[in-house]
Amino acid sequence: MQGDGHEWAAGIDGAPTDSGSSGRAPRGSRRRRSRTDAREASPSEGAPREVAPGADDDAPARDEARGERGGGRRTKRRERSDAPRRASTSERRSESRSERRSDERPRRAPRAGERAGDDLPPPELVTDDAGLRALCERLAGAPRIAIDTEADSFFSYRERVCLVQVSTPAGDWVVDPLADLDLAPLGAVLADRSRCKIFHDGEYDVLLFKREYGFEIANIFDTRVAAAALGYESVGLAGVLERHFDVVLDKKQQLSDWSKRPLTDDQIRYARLDTHYLVELADQLEALLVEKGRMPVLEGECARLESLEVPDRSFDPDEFIRLKGARALDLSRMAVLRELFVERDAIASERNVPPFKVVSHGALVEAARRRPKNARDLEALPGMSRKLVQRHGKRLIAAVERGLEAGPLDRAPRLAPKDGTGSLDERATELHDRLKTLRKKLADAEGFDSSLAINRRTLLDLAERAPTTMDALDAVEGLLPWQIDAFGAAIVDAVRRFGRDWESGAIPPRRGRRRSN
Repeated sequence: MQGDGHEWAAGIDGAPTDSGSSGRAPRGSRRRRSRTDAREASPSEGAPREVAPGADDDAPARDEARGERGGGRRTKRRERSDAPRRASTSERRSESRSERRSDERPRRAPRAGERAGDDLPPPELVTDDAGLRALCERLAGAPRIAIDTEADSFFSYRERVCLVQVSTPAGDWVVDPLADLDLAPLGAVLADRSRCKIFHDGEYDVLLFKREYGFEIANIFDTRVAAAALGYESVGLAGVLERHFDVVLDKKQQLSDWSKRPLTDDQIRYARLDTHYLVELADQLEALLVEKGRMPVLEGECARLESLEVPDRSFDPDEFIRLKGARALDLSRMAVLRELFVERDAIASERNVPPFKVVSHGALVEAARRRPKNARDLEALPGMSRKLVQRHGKRLIAAVERGLEAGPLDRAPRLAPKDGTGSLDERATELHDRLKTLRKKLADAEGFDSSLAINRRTLLDLAERAPTTMDALDAVEGLLPWQIDAFGAAIVDAVRRFGRDWESGAIPPRRGRRRSN
């Protein structure tokens, strides 16, 4: 599961922080409690049991197989999707209750003093190819499958998938990719559009699956997106589970090193709870989304998740300029910082640790500012311990010397803005700013996050195309029918007003931008 603040750009990963979330809750909303069919007590959790190759292959069908979710590209404004009709939420819930089988374990709220998960039987630990094949055969009968991953991004230079958690109403599984498994059978499950894959904040997981294994993931339901579309104030997993099931998650393992083996009981308990509740949570959230008419919001965002492309993570020496305090340095010290930044990344790659664990960002900038000449000078800097200097001091001093010999930079590096506006000319940039303000106003009125109103990529396309008619708006790639219906008139009006302001000279020029007519 992704932690907040993770940087895909090599070399500028920040130190770990507690994950958080933000959103907007509808006024007068009440906490929703777990369903009345609370699960009965079950044996306390012990050591995980491994999936036996000959295990029961039957998996319970809690719902009828769901058709492909809509939300793909539309060809006309307000045109209905030609996707197969999905059964209504009430129909699926009725089918789910009538088809619940005996091996779908009932759930109850933890007793006083119990930790979340103590009332559950142990998950099944999958550590060999035979066990993984058996798991995938069981998943063949599950229309909804909860998925999560754990990675070692705070402990490795290039993070790896260290665990894959899988849950259905039949049980929970913890798959160990570090046990030299061939995950291809699981990849086939993820690509099967007839089965819904449920994630919570799944963007990081989707990118990991694509980058590490080349997996495509079809038919996604993201419960964080669903909660955000409903206007929940807290959309992190802990907050949503507490709201729906009165479950309080233990966050002690949030920054655990998932690459270490053997896994502890606490790690396994934490990992399985990331997916254990997601299928039922998705049912509840979907019912609320249908009730509020916000399923198109979820479907559009989940379609975006399915089409994500893995970003380029190659190391860029000029990324040093993003470090806090780098722009305050003169050009001579920037040259030193650039060499230190390159050397730190080389050390991190050799040791297979994140760059910030070699030397902190602040200590690196301070070293560039003071330009130490020897180990004693280096050790005197804030954040430079004796152990660090003993281990890497010679290389860091050599980097300082290279920076001094190279002389001042010609100018500070100009990196493309992370919001993508670097490719826009001045007029489009100004329009982008105005549309961004409009987007927040529209999202606030709806009671959800701005990114769900119009995503970043689509906002850039709107700024570049500047549509002044509804037909032109309909041609903007990425805009969905519900967005055109809800926001189209406001967008077109804003673009027209901006055009008049631009032509009249009411918008002053920006420095560093090319003026366009």
